[in-house]
Amino acid sequence: MNNWTKFEARFTFVLAALTAILIVIILLVSQFDFQSEGAAGIDYQLWVNQSNVRKSATQLADRDGAYQELSADSFSTSSLYAYLWIEIQNNQDRERSVMFANRNSNYYTELLAPKPSGAVTMFRHGDIVPTYQTPVRSLNAAFPLSVPGKSTRTVVVEFHGPRGILITPELLGVTEFTNRTVTERSLIGGITGSFLTLVIVSILGGILLRERVFFVIAAFDTSVFLFFLRQSRALLLYFDTLVYPEWLFPLTIFLNMAGAYVLAEGLFSRELPKSIRYFLRSMLGIGLVLVVISGFMIPYQIADILNLLSILMLLSLGFPIALVIRKRDVERIWIILTFVPWVVMMVLDILSGLGGLREPAFLKYRQIFGLLAHMFLGSSVLLNSIWLRFQRSVKQAQSEVERLRSQADQELLSLQGLSQSMVFELHNQLRRPVESIIATARILNRKFTNPQITAATQVIADEAIALKHQIQQTAGCIDEDDRILDRPDCRPLVELREQEDIDESAEHDHGTIWIFETDDRKATHLGLLLQAEGYRVNTAHTDISVLQAAVHQKVDTLILDPTSTGEGAYHLCRLIRDNHNLFELPILMITNYYADHLMQKGYAVGVNDFLTRPFEASELAVRVQTLVRLKQIAGHNLSLSQSEREKNAFLFFLTHNVNTPLTILLNRIRDLGSLKQSDDSGIGEIYDDLAVSSREINDIVQNVLISFRLSDGRQTVRLEDVDLQALLHSVIQDLSRKAENKDQHLSLDIPQDCPQAYGDYTAVKGILYNLIDNGIKFTPPGGTITVTVSSENPILVEVADTGPGVPEEETNKLFGRFEKLTTRPTGGESSTGLGLFVGRELARMVQGDLYYRVNTPHGSRFILQLTTYEEEIHG
Repeated sequence: MNNWTKFEARFTFVLAALTAILIVIILLVSQFDFQSEGAAGIDYQLWVNQSNVRKSATQLADRDGAYQELSADSFSTSSLYAYLWIEIQNNQDRERSVMFANRNSNYYTELLAPKPSGAVTMFRHGDIVPTYQTPVRSLNAAFPLSVPGKSTRTVVVEFHGPRGILITPELLGVTEFTNRTVTERSLIGGITGSFLTLVIVSILGGILLRERVFFVIAAFDTSVFLFFLRQSRALLLYFDTLVYPEWLFPLTIFLNMAGAYVLAEGLFSRELPKSIRYFLRSMLGIGLVLVVISGFMIPYQIADILNLLSILMLLSLGFPIALVIRKRDVERIWIILTFVPWVVMMVLDILSGLGGLREPAFLKYRQIFGLLAHMFLGSSVLLNSIWLRFQRSVKQAQSEVERLRSQADQELLSLQGLSQSMVFELHNQLRRPVESIIATARILNRKFTNPQITAATQVIADEAIALKHQIQQTAGCIDEDDRILDRPDCRPLVELREQEDIDESAEHDHGTIWIFETDDRKATHLGLLLQAEGYRVNTAHTDISVLQAAVHQKVDTLILDPTSTGEGAYHLCRLIRDNHNLFELPILMITNYYADHLMQKGYAVGVNDFLTRPFEASELAVRVQTLVRLKQIAGHNLSLSQSEREKNAFLFFLTHNVNTPLTILLNRIRDLGSLKQSDDSGIGEIYDDLAVSSREINDIVQNVLISFRLSDGRQTVRLEDVDLQALLHSVIQDLSRKAENKDQHLSLDIPQDCPQAYGDYTAVKGILYNLIDNGIKFTPPGGTITVTVSSENPILVEVADTGPGVPEEETNKLFGRFEKLTTRPTGGESSTGLGLFVGRELARMVQGDLYYRVNTPHGSRFILQLTTYEEEIHG
């Protein structure tokens, strides 16, 4: 069988895990005791009695002192007979119909009505009672009873079981009992259909794939199914006259043993030693003799002996199973795993039978769940095995077909070569005039609006297109279903198909195409194809005409053909590329098929794209359209780039020229500041306003200048030790008046042992000034701006405010250039959108960083990270 592969190892592991899970589920579900709600308005009392001798009708007329009240939900006994005395009281005024049911099956059950003269039989149920003699079709004993209103009815139930009795009584309403019965019968029907399907699929798999193992599985599954039908009494539901004689029980066990032997011979034929094979056969021989004896005497004792033989047979198969696992024979391991749930359930049943114990109520559905688990795993393995074998067969068939096809292709290739080359030559010769006719019809259709001319050109185009398709089919590029074949000579058709319908829309100006061509016939043909697509076409025989048009920007794309113009085409390309790049004037070169040396030479002189003969008109149109769009995009990019340069030049000129007079103004204001101490005329207030306003203007100008120097790489820093104590006190002092004007609280928390920072003094001061100034701008009156410094390495300077904060969706734009957010200054101050951009860039230039965090409960926190001077020097 198969070798051990990764897929098979995983499948085996999954199958083993599923087997274990299903066994656990079977045991857990089996322990769920399905309790009923009972019949509403009905009360009843139960008394139970047991005996090894059957009581007479007279003894059952009254409840004697041997009866004991049944307080539990169930009663189990190893006696041959048991009696259940039931007194049912109807508390309602109307007559009620109820169902007495026993949740577990017994060999024989009889319902009697006690009379003074003796008990009278009402209904019977059991293995030896035909279905037509039972009141309802049910797997277990169930009898209908009617109780008049406001009265009590007494009945007695007799149970008989040669292997013990299990009483699990309940009184149900008719509707509840009907629903339960339908569910049980549906479950049995589903299991029966599924198992028959599994057996049939196994047989079909054996027939189709000629594998003995599938027939072996079908045989064993059939024996398992027969045993299930006997144990579940399912056949009694469908055959009215059928009964289960006592000898049928040992017979089904023997058939199960025979099926196990057939399965062992089929699975372990190479691993079975002669001793184990002889042992299995001897067990079967003994079992056959015992089955014959069971037809005359002690069938249940013989069944116990057969169960013991089954366990011995199962234990003897441990050696070949171990050999299969050691060999890693995956398919046989899969098959073994499928039977594990059923074997576990069978062993539990055998051990309970050998111990003389009746199964408790919670194990009622054990065999059903075990059978379902086996069917689930078996169907998975069976379908997987059939699929693997089918895949191997298909691969073998495919390889054989491929070999025959390759052989046939080699034999036909030599015969088709000559005729194919002739057909292609004819196809290439006829294509050009046909495409010219189609292009001419399109041009006439656009130029004239006369209905007669339009109709005539439509007919001409349709006939020409039909003729073109016929030529292509003759050349072997198109099959009968109008599909293009996948061959190198049909490559142009694969890339694009000709659009068959004439474009009836208005003519559009798609651009101007120049054709450098000395062959008038080729130039006329190309011109017609491009004019049909809406392009303006000019033809030039000399390179001077093309160069003059290029100088005046009248060429959107140039088409040339070195096969007819020779070296003149390459010389023209060199002249064009001296003044125009690949985007400003695209060039399309037409070459012959297999002319790789011409393409290499064309790339060297600046050709954008190539078109190889033979080509379709649609392919030419798309290549030209792509190059025209390339030029248009290049033109747009050039315009954008020029606009950006002009904008930057204007801003730089503005800020640079404003910077000089602004510096003079700041110096004059400082001079004015020296007079405010000695003057009482109110000049101090005027000075403060001038200082704040001029500082804002200076900040804007400096930020713009720094941003431009950062963008072109001219910004420099001087790294040295920076005293944050002095620097922050200076900044706080400069901005304290601005905060007081907005009734804000500006605080500084810096430790006395704060280390020296490593950076550029001017850059660090500018960053912190901008952060604190932003906090004042965006915090409402009465708010708080807090500056906190940590003395650890790295140093963290945190500026927190109580403003509205930054919206979450705009945090990614915080540090962008000229980015303005929806949050606006609270006092009408101005903002350029450059401060944070400049701050982060300068922070990173001094080997630090600047980032944003949300302040709790509201507001913003900007954190400047700096390196300590000692760490940088000693590090």
